[in-house]
Amino acid sequence: MAGGLRSKGTNIFVYVLLGLLVLGLAGFGIGNFGGSVNAIGSVGDTKIDVQEYSRALQQELRSYQQRTGQAVTMNDARALGLDTAVLGRLVSQAAIAEEAKRMGVSVGDEAVRTEIIGMQPFQGQGGTFDRDTYAYVLSQSGLKPAEFETMVRADTTRSLLENAVSGGLPAPDVYTDTLLNYVAETRSFEWVQMTGRDAPVPEPTDAELRSYYDANSDAFSLPEARRITYAWITPAMLADTVEVSEEDIAKLYAARADQYQIPEKRLVERLIFATEQEAQDARARLDDGSIDFAGLVAERGLTLDDVDMGEVAAKNVSEAAASALFAQKEPGIVGPVETTLGPALFRVNGILPAQETPLDQVRDELRKTIGTERAVTRITEITTQVDDLLASGATLEEIAKETDLELGTIDLRPGSTEPIAGYETFRTAAAQAKPDDFPQIEPLADGGVFALRLDEVIPPQLQPFDQVRQDVFSGWTAQALRERLMARAEVLTPDLQQGASFADLSLEATQEEGLKRDETVKDAPPALVQKAFEMKVGDIATVDGANGSIYLLRLTAITPPAKDDKEVTALSVLLSQQIRQGQAQDLLRLYGAALQGRAGVQLNQTAINSVNAQFP
Repeated sequence: MAGGLRSKGTNIFVYVLLGLLVLGLAGFGIGNFGGSVNAIGSVGDTKIDVQEYSRALQQELRSYQQRTGQAVTMNDARALGLDTAVLGRLVSQAAIAEEAKRMGVSVGDEAVRTEIIGMQPFQGQGGTFDRDTYAYVLSQSGLKPAEFETMVRADTTRSLLENAVSGGLPAPDVYTDTLLNYVAETRSFEWVQMTGRDAPVPEPTDAELRSYYDANSDAFSLPEARRITYAWITPAMLADTVEVSEEDIAKLYAARADQYQIPEKRLVERLIFATEQEAQDARARLDDGSIDFAGLVAERGLTLDDVDMGEVAAKNVSEAAASALFAQKEPGIVGPVETTLGPALFRVNGILPAQETPLDQVRDELRKTIGTERAVTRITEITTQVDDLLASGATLEEIAKETDLELGTIDLRPGSTEPIAGYETFRTAAAQAKPDDFPQIEPLADGGVFALRLDEVIPPQLQPFDQVRQDVFSGWTAQALRERLMARAEVLTPDLQQGASFADLSLEATQEEGLKRDETVKDAPPALVQKAFEMKVGDIATVDGANGSIYLLRLTAITPPAKDDKEVTALSVLLSQQIRQGQAQDLLRLYGAALQGRAGVQLNQTAINSVNAQFP
């Protein structure tokens, strides 16, 4: 049976983009898995293809990196559960595909055609489907048209069943309104900050300070420490001892010519036309002011992002384009210029002058780089020597005498500032060490190494009163001030509840109007707004501030979301969509689990491990 199509944001669409980036099948050939392995598992008779898993995993890793801005290794992915999430998603999709086959659900050729011709990567210069582009993109992905069309048919068929199961779910009005009120409801309140000026605190006696010290001993105790003896070496320790010649520096400088000798560049946008006449006509319209460049781009169904070339050097474009672009000495329109893609108009948005960094300016930097690299190599050699010494029973003290490693001790606590405490691998090893462990050589993030021994676990220690007297004084004063201010607030509260203003009580209040739950008040703790959302109109409350101060506030108004406000309406629609999507995802997850239980799931862990091993 045929049916309606889903949106263009499909898995297949993503696979095409991955193919364009040469991150699809080209990197995960069947041969990599022993020739005969073509699936990582199955649900019933529906197989989960090796290539499908590799593409989905690659997509997940890149998506995570884009969201977080952090590179992610396969080890990181396992720790985050990304590989498990990908596998679970593919198993669920396979279960639904198996059910579609059992029910005889499918889509016709016309539905597949409609889906494919609407995919942006297959569109030519005119913004419509181009068969040559289609064939080229698929070839770059290692796919044949028939294979890709089979994938589209399967993906679209599965979506039909998914939409039948989860489509059309309404968002309950009560649920939507509750969330809308939570997000968009506002509070108005008035507040004052009460400080030492409102309740001066006398100087404490020595007895009062000692009593506070005894009652709050945890606050003045050093946390548990692990006394560690360690031997270590880093590239920085050796860098100054490594010989680096001027010739070495000159060679590295030359190798980094792209970094130190940056050519002149232009910030360029390019709009390509089918014919020279079309390009000339467009230029004439630009010149007479009847349209601007952005308008020309929009007429073609494109965005400025689509035509943006970024920073362009002369070597990055054809000779003709380079000649025209770099003759332009200020921002403006250039062309038409003949390019390998056809006649084009360029808009120069900025001129970036050439930059040359002299060798003398970076000599020390280059010397340090070379010295560090050679020091890392030297440390590799030292590591072998240290391993042999440790294997023979040598102590850390003996290793420090016989090698370049430096000996040290540290009482490691949270917040330790010694240089070696800055290395996560050292902190982790120190936290896991036991008194009877034999030292082992461990790597540091900068190429260094260390070995350690746990000498003693030092329990929390109460610091002598005289050493922390100032901290005790500050703590006692803050507590005493808060107690006095809270007592005064209790005296003021009945009058405020009966309608007296802050001014009537000789207090200068600040009025806040229409604050949302996620807003803050300048120079006040976030808890002030949070407290306001816990109160009823007319309630009086206090919030702790810094150094014993308190905030006294009275809630004056609760304003529900304005139903006729455009922003509130848009937010309501968005919340409804999110609720429906969440319900749909939950329903599909339960449906997929039920189907998996009925059809049976088989996974080839060896094949899965082989795919995972392909990723760094």
